[in-house]
Amino acid sequence: MQAITTARRQRSLVAGLRNGLIGPISLLLIGLVIGVCAGIFSSISQYNLGEQKVVIRGNVDGMLRSMVDQETGLRGYISTNNLTFLEPFNSGRPQYVSSLQQLETAANNNASFNNTTPLILAVDNRASDWYNNYALVQVRNVEAGDLATARSESTNAAGKAAFDAFRTALTQLQAVINTDVTNLQAQVNTINIVSVVLGVVISLFAIFALYRAFNDLTSNLHGQLEILQNTTAQLGSGNLAARVPALPYTELGQLTPWRRGCKTSKTLCRNATSWRVCRN
Repeated sequence: MQAITTARRQRSLVAGLRNGLIGPISLLLIGLVIGVCAGIFSSISQYNLGEQKVVIRGNVDGMLRSMVDQETGLRGYISTNNLTFLEPFNSGRPQYVSSLQQLETAANNNASFNNTTPLILAVDNRASDWYNNYALVQVRNVEAGDLATARSESTNAAGKAAFDAFRTALTQLQAVINTDVTNLQAQVNTINIVSVVLGVVISLFAIFALYRAFNDLTSNLHGQLEILQNTTAQLGSGNLAARVPALPYTELGQLTPWRRGCKTSKTLCRNATSWRVCRN
């Protein structure tokens, strides 16, 4: 029964080393994969965010530029009654609509710009109010020959107030876009930081587990080697009754066939230096 219990307690040194390394190495690989994935995700997210910022801010600038072209062309047409000045007015409107549509598409495709979408509608309402209730009305007045009404101070004041309202709404839109972009950048940074921290924690845990595995292995191996050294010293001093107890590692046990001692029925073989062993 004792021999059976001892056999059960024995384990392979190589298998123990392999099993002790599987866990830490797996954790290190997981940490490495997380780090690589975090780097790839960070690069893609940063690239997409940069593209969105360029598209959104470019379209906002396009809306302002096209409205300024319309307003400048309209003032020139009212002042001179020259159709040449209507060219920037007529071309500015399609440019404004195009920039508006692209801005709406970019904002609707990203939930992070929920605060931006309502202000886009507010800006368009201001732009439409200036275009429909002032600009087109004054174009018709000039075409009808009613230059006095088109050039009156009250009419100009009304047009300026409508255009200033558009500028104010656009400024508010730009501020909200900057806030949404900042929040989106913060979200990307948070995900990146969490991924990096998680990878570092897993790697540190793997290193700690690897250290524990090597420490346990070296401690056990050192203890068993001391047993072998002590037994060898006793045999070398002529104590043929010395015994090597059953060692936990089977590989070390296989290196010591003389651990059971010498039998009197066997031939004693004397070493040339100091110790004796038995052969079967």
